[in-house]
Amino acid sequence: RGDGKQDESKFHGKPVFDREEECVYTVRWPTHLACEKELKCSITDKKSGEVFDLSPLSKFNDNWKAASKTSDGSFLINVCRPLTPLSSNKCDFSASSCWLNGGSYTSLGHINGGSLKQTTDGTVLLSYSGGAGSKESCPAGRTTNISFHCGKESPGPVLTSADGGCDYHFQWMTPLVCTKAQLKDEEQSSAVDAKKCTVSDAVSGDSFDLSRLYDGDRSHTVKGGTRTYYLNPCGEGIKDRDGCSNADVCSMAAGVAGAPAVADMTSRSISYQYRTNTLNLTYTGGKCSGDRKWATTILFVCSKSASYGEPMLLAEDDCRLLFHWPTKFACGSAASECFLKASGQNTIDLTPLARHRGSWHVRASDGDRFWLNLCAPVHEHVDGCPVD
Repeated sequence: RGDGKQDESKFHGKPVFDREEECVYTVRWPTHLACEKELKCSITDKKSGEVFDLSPLSKFNDNWKAASKTSDGSFLINVCRPLTPLSSNKCDFSASSCWLNGGSYTSLGHINGGSLKQTTDGTVLLSYSGGAGSKESCPAGRTTNISFHCGKESPGPVLTSADGGCDYHFQWMTPLVCTKAQLKDEEQSSAVDAKKCTVSDAVSGDSFDLSRLYDGDRSHTVKGGTRTYYLNPCGEGIKDRDGCSNADVCSMAAGVAGAPAVADMTSRSISYQYRTNTLNLTYTGGKCSGDRKWATTILFVCSKSASYGEPMLLAEDDCRLLFHWPTKFACGSAASECFLKASGQNTIDLTPLARHRGSWHVRASDGDRFWLNLCAPVHEHVDGCPVD
């Protein structure tokens, strides 16, 4: 029984006897050939300086399929890694792109010798080389070139040409290579209905409906420092508290009768951030102190395990309220599962490291402080940091 442990040595290594247990002999063979191959999947945009990360397009349980109107058969493609081995996939195990034609499977390149670069016109180009070939046909081996362009959807790769049957060119529209300015332009064209609490996002093609969180006669109770808050957004107001029939959020101070509104339905606005996969409900209104009014934000983040979820108070200061609400109704196509399938049957799951209250704190040796979270926004009010 072999136990192939990873070793980045340029040599193939040699077997070493490890142990014998009940007539089972274990031999350990450190070799670079046991290392799963991957390609760096991010690149810095030359003009904006922003980082384009294509890793969300890497598949671990399936492969992308591309049909063609100009070539026979179909194509399997993965991004920055080899094709996922499946019982129906008989391609070369190291191939990242493969042509299926009848009963034949032809490698169109792999990540060894592959590259991710940006052309002079700003196109992000992913290339695979070293595919199948012979002296008579494609002596340099077949290649795959995928051009990524900014687009509001990610329908997958589309074959545009196959030069001489050796060099295959695909085009892929995706928001992952859009700059923030481009995304902002797309977001402005999104269909938003604050009254109904719905968003149809032009970048991802996702639709969200937060009105499903409305719970009729039951509001959600959240304890603050000296106040108690009642939330029941995106419906007909809070019905289980006096004076809150037109509010999404009400507040009751300790020892004070009544629960005046701090977030009136008429002041509601809604927005969606594609890259962070967060929905924001914001309100202004409701008397705070003197002539000042409350400013309230409810930050909805994707949590498929939370179902409807429960709100939590993140910040309560200077007439400003920030609530965090994990829920499945905030999940779009860009939602991070926070796990990946590694080699063999192993699965790496980082979900337990995602914090739903607060964040992880790190202090550097020079005294600088950092707040971070995994697979979710930083759920903490930090001066200078955006809420998402």
